[in-house]
Amino acid sequence: MTERYDTIIIGAGIIGASIAWHLQNLGARNVAILEKELHPGSGSTCKANGGIRAQFTTEANINMSLLSMDILDEWESDIGDPPVYYKAGYLFVTADDSRFSEFSEAVEFQRKLGVSVSLLDKQEISEMAPYIHTEDIVGGTFGPRDGFVDPGGLCNWLLRRAGANGTSLIYETEVLHLEKLSDGSFQLETNNGNYLADKVVNCAGPHSSQI
Repeated sequence: MTERYDTIIIGAGIIGASIAWHLQNLGARNVAILEKELHPGSGSTCKANGGIRAQFTTEANINMSLLSMDILDEWESDIGDPPVYYKAGYLFVTADDSRFSEFSEAVEFQRKLGVSVSLLDKQEISEMAPYIHTEDIVGGTFGPRDGFVDPGGLCNWLLRRAGANGTSLIYETEVLHLEKLSDGSFQLETNNGNYLADKVVNCAGPHSSQI
């Protein structure tokens, strides 16, 4: 028997999990996630180091990072312990005068876009990180909101929330063929039977092109 859903998401990594949860919040129902592995987040998600920072020199990257940080801050109380967003801070240092001049320009640009970032001299770096050899250091920058995200922890939290709101999580189900039918719906052939959906979201990461 072919199962039918309004929306099928291919891939239970952090992107698929996030889309499922956000769809639920927007009022979508009858949503399913198909995952070829036995466990969620077994692809790119578990291989990510989780670094997050706003110390960039392009507006798009800065805005995307600040928005992500704000979202993670909003979720902090719901996620609870252990946290998934660790604000360890990113410290960049340089022993090159011209490079430090670039640092200064970058800090000015970042602050205009709302980034919390400090320009540090040698003494301030030594006080912040006494384990660094600062004899030839000119200066550096520090962003206190930069840090690390636990990709697996965040992925599982999103999936738990999506599942609690009715998303079906179907594991060990690999999409082998995807076909758009004449009525605009999609048929998905898998190793675990066939599925129909009005909409399909391809979140298979590096395997997306195969689908």
